[in-house]
Amino acid sequence: MRVLQALALTACVGSAVHPALAAPLWLLANQTGASRLRAGVPPGWRVGDKTGTGNHGTTNDVAIVWPPDQPPILIAVYLTQTSADPAARNGVLADVARLVIDSGMSRDAPPASRRR
Repeated sequence: MRVLQALALTACVGSAVHPALAAPLWLLANQTGASRLRAGVPPGWRVGDKTGTGNHGTTNDVAIVWPPDQPPILIAVYLTQTSADPAARNGVLADVARLVIDSGMSRDAPPASRRR
């Protein structure tokens, strides 16, 4: 819960947050989410995320994504009660990131699904 609170605070007030809270280095350096939300983010965008996995196919990720020269985007996905294999579950999370990003992009920008 503390991670989600820190991400939401960062997204809401940006640079007004104390630098130690603005973009925790461990979120930016996280590698466990490479095939989850991060996989749906265009190259060159900064991403900080925290992943989770549990029983019943539970797969989740919460991320703050910084598009170049735009305000950050907060994305949280919680998937559970599925028998899909881990790669398929991770793919669902990446697809959600693409959908969120595409919904906020200019009509002139190529969709995230074609930027990778």
